[in-house]
Amino acid sequence: MKKIIRQSFWMMALCLVLSLHTSAQSLTSVLGDPYSSEPITMLTQNYNQDSAKETLLPFLKIFQITYPEDGISMEYNSDISVFRITVYDQGYSFNQYKGALPNNVTWGMTLEEVQQRTGLLDFEDQNAFIRKLEHEDYIVKFYFLDGKLNLMKLLATGKRLKDKLPVVANAVGLRLIPAGGAYSGNVVDGIGTMMWGENAAKYQGEWSYGLPHGQGQYIDSFGNKYDGEFKLGFLWGQGKFYTPIQNYSYTGSYVMGKKHNQGLISYQSGVAYKGEWRQDIMSGQ
Repeated sequence: MKKIIRQSFWMMALCLVLSLHTSAQSLTSVLGDPYSSEPITMLTQNYNQDSAKETLLPFLKIFQITYPEDGISMEYNSDISVFRITVYDQGYSFNQYKGALPNNVTWGMTLEEVQQRTGLLDFEDQNAFIRKLEHEDYIVKFYFLDGKLNLMKLLATGKRLKDKLPVVANAVGLRLIPAGGAYSGNVVDGIGTMMWGENAAKYQGEWSYGLPHGQGQYIDSFGNKYDGEFKLGFLWGQGKFYTPIQNYSYTGSYVMGKKHNQGLISYQSGVAYKGEWRQDIMSGQ
């Protein structure tokens, strides 16, 4: 009897772990999360990164990443947190999305079949082929073509984005906001230099849509120096960083201004670490 109870306990624990793991990667649960969060990393790690396409829509303040081979598009706001996800059945130059869909629906279902899973759906005012399901944290829009479900859009509500602000703030590191003075060159869409304060900080390198974007170099009056890739004003990509204040140098990957993925840190004392990082923390192998 004790053996049966013990086995049942461990089976329940295993089911809970698997449930949490699945939930952490579900489409609705990642809405509002920053690009570098563990749930989004887990969700996208198996997508075809070679075919991924990044698009910056500055006037809409949207950073979009599409994965055509995997049938999904993810849109990030100015905080680089995902606020809209679109998944495709087929067409639109996308393959079919093979992951689990919200509310346990499947591609090709009729409106009646979807409503059996979700409950009665609301009409979309401007399109008779769209129905929507509103939750406190997110909205799901179901698109029907020839009476069959063929596209879904998931949107984070204002509440969800507000609730996730602490998570987003923790993911953000050094970002260069173009509030300094143009020193030379083109600091909108070219190569130029911007200076903040009385030589308190300086960036020289590539710009796109008025943001440091591409290859560049940052240096400040404390002696901190970064030479490498930038994206949307962030230290983002491969680069080298040196700080005399904390007496270390780092060579490797940055995401959203923080050490992320693979990198090597070396201290003046001789201590060093080479391996995986997650948002400035040594984590992984």
